[in-house]
Amino acid sequence: MAGEWQRLPEDKCNGSDPLVASCTSKLGYARVWPRQVCGSHEYGTPELRQLLKDRHVAILGDSHGRHLFTWLVRMLDGSFDANIDRPLKFWQSARWDGQSDSGAYVEEHGGGDLHVALNWLTTLPPIAQQVRKIRESGGFPDVVALSAGEWYHQEKRSVQQLHADVEDLSAAVVEADAAAREAGKQVLWLLVTIPDRVPGRSYSASWITPPDLVPRYNAALRAASMLHPRGPALLLDLQALAESCLLWCSYDGIHVNAAVYATAVQLVSNLLALPPAPPVPQPSRR
Repeated sequence: MAGEWQRLPEDKCNGSDPLVASCTSKLGYARVWPRQVCGSHEYGTPELRQLLKDRHVAILGDSHGRHLFTWLVRMLDGSFDANIDRPLKFWQSARWDGQSDSGAYVEEHGGGDLHVALNWLTTLPPIAQQVRKIRESGGFPDVVALSAGEWYHQEKRSVQQLHADVEDLSAAVVEADAAAREAGKQVLWLLVTIPDRVPGRSYSASWITPPDLVPRYNAALRAASMLHPRGPALLLDLQALAESCLLWCSYDGIHVNAAVYATAVQLVSNLLALPPAPPVPQPSRR
């Protein structure tokens, strides 16, 4: 997706303007990502709850997956604005179940009709293992977001190893998607890129990953064979969304996260609203 953040003529959000939900005036800024660039529908909280009703969102990965989990839950439970300046809790693994009519949290595991789960994993091999477990169990979520790569520096793994791990994960996703389709289930697979380093109060591994490594990590992710049109997955390009925003609010990681992840949730919502895609043709085996 291409585009840029644009300054509003007034320091407020006008509900009648054709804007995506990432209007950031509540953060003290008068900037938006134009709808005409995104070509997307803006889902308010009640509409988002109805879209995700009886659907399961599974997020496998690192800090960026954790951010996606947290901001999605805040949008669903109606606490987004109230928490706009509150640091993100450092979730390891977490679940959130809620009621679509109110956004209220349901304590019973699997209760309610809104379901978001985070499985904290820092590298791709355990993510591939989880994808294979999903395939074997037959319990396919409606959305699976795969977010890992930035910890490869901290765990002393090379870029070459990341490339190899990306392809192993790609094979797991292709196999799982084929099994899901055979079972009559449409899964939205999303591979998440790594946004540039964002200083601020919300810590992530990006603080200790050398900035020059992030483009190399993203190059490995963007080359994944699981991605459309070669495979069933789509790229949730957080780097592209964050790139322009970082030019004006890079001093505060919380604010940039709120804007970027709200936009990411809107993109995912618009993808879910599309009709089912035809299966990706697989090469014949001889």
